[in-house]
Amino acid sequence: MPNGGLRMVENGLKAYGYEPDPFVTRVFGTYRKTHDDGHPSPPTPLSTGVNLVRPSTHPNGPCGQGRSALRPRTFGTRRPPPRRHESEQRRTPTGTVAHLPEGITTMAVHEHSHRSSGLHLPSIRRNRTAAASIPESAVSAHSETHTARAYVFASLRLLTGFVFLWAFLDKTFGLGYATPSGKGWIDGGSPTKGFLGGVAAGPMESAFHSWAGDAWADWLFMLGLLGIGVALIAGVALRPAAVAGTVMMALMWAAEWPPARTLSDGSPSMSTNPFAEYHLIYAVVLIALAVVSAGDTLGLGKLWTRLPLVRRSPWLR
Repeated sequence: MPNGGLRMVENGLKAYGYEPDPFVTRVFGTYRKTHDDGHPSPPTPLSTGVNLVRPSTHPNGPCGQGRSALRPRTFGTRRPPPRRHESEQRRTPTGTVAHLPEGITTMAVHEHSHRSSGLHLPSIRRNRTAAASIPESAVSAHSETHTARAYVFASLRLLTGFVFLWAFLDKTFGLGYATPSGKGWIDGGSPTKGFLGGVAAGPMESAFHSWAGDAWADWLFMLGLLGIGVALIAGVALRPAAVAGTVMMALMWAAEWPPARTLSDGSPSMSTNPFAEYHLIYAVVLIALAVVSAGDTLGLGKLWTRLPLVRRSPWLR
C-alpha cells in the first residue's frame, strides 16, 4: 500500500474524532513491502490484521452514537481471497453494487447513520397507500353525489333556457300569454314598447321611456332572448350567455326598481323586497351554470369545447 493510503486512513479517522494507533503506524513503516520487492515477508501483525483505531476520547463517539456504534476497521496485505463465483456482487457503503475482480481484498469502512430527528414531510407513497385503502363504498358514494349534482345543474339549465326561449317565441308570434294574439313582433308590435314605456320609478325612468319602441332596442332584446335560450338549451357558449343575460337582467332590474316604495304618480309600487328580485336571481343562476359547466351533462358542452375556435378562445365555452 503506498504511503498516501495510510495518510488517507489517518485523515479519515481524525475527521471523526479518532487517532491511529502508533503501533500500527510503526509496523506499517517497518514491514511494508512494495510490489517491486517480489519476496514474501515473515508473518507480521499487519498481515494478520490489527485494530487500527484507538478508543476515542470523545464521550459520545462519532455522530453522538457512543462506542456501541463502532465497527472494527482492519486492512491487510495482498492475500489470496477465497474463491468466489464471478457473478457474486459486493454492495458498497453508498448502496450501489460494485463488481470486484478476484485477488483484491477490501478494507471495512464504517458507515454512519445520518438520520435527523427533525420535521419529517409526509410520504407520498404513504399517502397513496392511504388513498388506496379508502373503501369502495365511499368512492361509489362520491361518484353518485357528483352525478346527481351534474343532473341537477343540467335540469336547472334546461328550465332556465326554456324561460328565455319561451319569452322570445311568445313576443315574436303573440301566443296569447304575455303577448296578446295579433300583437306579436311579426304582426308589427314592439317587444319593448309596453315594458319600457310602463316604467314609473327609478333614476333611469326617462331613459327607458326614450328607448321604448326603438328598432335597435327591439332587435337587441329579442336577439338576447333567443341567443340565451338556445345556448342554455343546447349547453354551449354558457359564458357569453351568462354575460349577456346578466346585463339584460340588470337593466330589467333597474326598470322595475325594487327599492322604490311608491311610483312617480304617488301610488304604491307593490315591491316585496328592496333588493332580491327575480331578475337578480336569474342573473345568479346564469353565472352559476357557466361556472360549473352545466352543458357537459344532457347537453353539447363537451363537443363544443373541442372545437378549434373554442380552444383558442376559452371565454366562448
